[in-house]
Amino acid sequence: MSSRTLYRLSGGTLIVGSLLLLLNAILGAVLYPGHSNTPQQDMTLPWFLLTLALLIGSLLSVIGLSGMYLRQATRAGVLGLVGFILLFFGFLLGGTAFSSVQITVLPWLAQVAPKLLEGNLPVSVFLLLIVSDLLQVIGFILLGIATMRSRVFPRWAGILLLASGIISLLTFPNIPSPLGDIIEVASFLAGAGAFLGCGYALVAEEHGTTETVPLAAKAQASR
Repeated sequence: MSSRTLYRLSGGTLIVGSLLLLLNAILGAVLYPGHSNTPQQDMTLPWFLLTLALLIGSLLSVIGLSGMYLRQATRAGVLGLVGFILLFFGFLLGGTAFSSVQITVLPWLAQVAPKLLEGNLPVSVFLLLIVSDLLQVIGFILLGIATMRSRVFPRWAGILLLASGIISLLTFPNIPSPLGDIIEVASFLAGAGAFLGCGYALVAEEHGTTETVPLAAKAQASR
């Protein structure tokens, strides 16, 4: 399989994964504002489908993110590598590991021991979410800066990555709904917009055209 085909496949998975994550963020804010789902809701079909969308979307985004980074790896430098690694593990912890527990364990607990799901989260779960959120925030910011510098993908995609990380910082004070939900959805919108742009560039093979012409012109002028 050629590298061009691999890039196109990773671009397609990045697009689908971004749409699923965005769908989860918007519908989750509407159906469960402030993440206020009850044990009874944990056993419903809408909650299961939304969590499944988060799990699949995170897995696809991780795969597509790898292709996105590899396409600009030679120009993204150490900053891009660190941003990619942090974002990669942030998605695995928060989007994949936690959502897997939500799908397999929470419905069972809601049925046999609903009181365990009431009140505050266990310290271990709280730390997992904090660590994954921090990894994603820093990863988005670093990868956004590296994407803007590398000029392989559209500059606005790097700006959206950077904006997604900065907006996510505003969710750490645990702002109550509906303002907290609006900020969270805005962060997902920025991140999904960046991934959609990069995914489309990988599928359409349009990356890099913005800087090839100027470099060629400079080479001819120097002769």
